[in-house]
Amino acid sequence: MPHSAIAVFTSKTFETLLAHGGSGPWVGAEQRVQQQEFLVCVRKERPGAESHGGAFLVGKISAVRKHGFDRRGQQRWFFAISEFAIPSGSGRWEWRNPVRYTTLEELGIELRKLKFKPAPPATQTIPTPDAISSVKPLTIAEAKAGLAAKFGVSPDAIDIHIKG
Repeated sequence: MPHSAIAVFTSKTFETLLAHGGSGPWVGAEQRVQQQEFLVCVRKERPGAESHGGAFLVGKISAVRKHGFDRRGQQRWFFAISEFAIPSGSGRWEWRNPVRYTTLEELGIELRKLKFKPAPPATQTIPTPDAISSVKPLTIAEAKAGLAAKFGVSPDAIDIHIKG
């Protein structure tokens, strides 16, 4: 029986993925992402590099969590892993999208040859896109005060014009 997997094309390192406890945020359809057993991370480097396009981590998915939205309003997901293995001799990434619903078998990964180890506890979190934004709504007085401090002038020297 095939083993469902979500393959992701990532430039993150093996160490970073383990520090995060998995991989994300990735756009996907909720029903599909919830059905996946394995996360397969495929190396994204400069095209032509020897390791570009090769699978370098297989994780057993322990949880799929919502992780904000992309700029088009699509739900993003984080795939937490409980165990991981390093595949050997698997195929190459040959499709355009950064996320692919597939199977281990389709990727040329033999489950019986993988030696899984427990994933270490996550030591870092990935901020949601909402948390990344440092821009907050301001009043005109707050904007003038901030700009005055930045440029070393009096707030009275700042003129703000809003067109709209």
